[in-house]
Amino acid sequence: MPFKVYCDSRFRQDTGGNNSDSEFTVELPHPIQVKGRFFLDTVLVPNTFYVIRAGENDRLHVRENASTYRVCTIAEGQYNAMTLKHALLVALDTGRSTTGQYTVSYDVTTNKLIIGNLDNAATFHIYPTAWLKANAATWNTASFADGGPTIDANNLMDAGSVTGFATGGSLLSGYVSTAVTAADVVNTQPYHQLCLRSSLGERLRCHSTRWLQ
Repeated sequence: MPFKVYCDSRFRQDTGGNNSDSEFTVELPHPIQVKGRFFLDTVLVPNTFYVIRAGENDRLHVRENASTYRVCTIAEGQYNAMTLKHALLVALDTGRSTTGQYTVSYDVTTNKLIIGNLDNAATFHIYPTAWLKANAATWNTASFADGGPTIDANNLMDAGSVTGFATGGSLLSGYVSTAVTAADVVNTQPYHQLCLRSSLGERLRCHSTRWLQ
């Protein structure tokens, strides 16, 4: 007669040398003898990955006025649209060269972030991820000449896919009377697929499941 065994990582045992959410040991109350085959029927995995991950997607690339190049770092953590707006504001204001502070607002209707600056004499420029990938050498030449940071087109660690500043082949330029609106919507669920691989048999298979948004 078929039967099921339910395993929950919250009730893992501190045995077998491993004790983490991703690798753990379960002690069954009774031994089970398996004849023939057994199957992994269902896996439930909550989507709790950090929205912003340090060294992976925590950066916004900005130029202030003509030649001040900056890489603003957003604090690692879990965010919704409103808390992401605040974290982005902190990142922009930390180390800014402009006299006026930045402003960041969230448009509920369009699900987009809007960035502005209160400095009457300053301009600022947001660099979309797509532009950086295509023009990293242009950024590096100009930024290096003024003592600014250089970037790697293959490892930008840019937060554009989360903040909405991902697509577009042109810079987004703003000043006191002109704010900059992200081209894309805020995406606080960066992981949409889960791949599972098992060695519990003769074959290895990878299954991809799309998360509901």
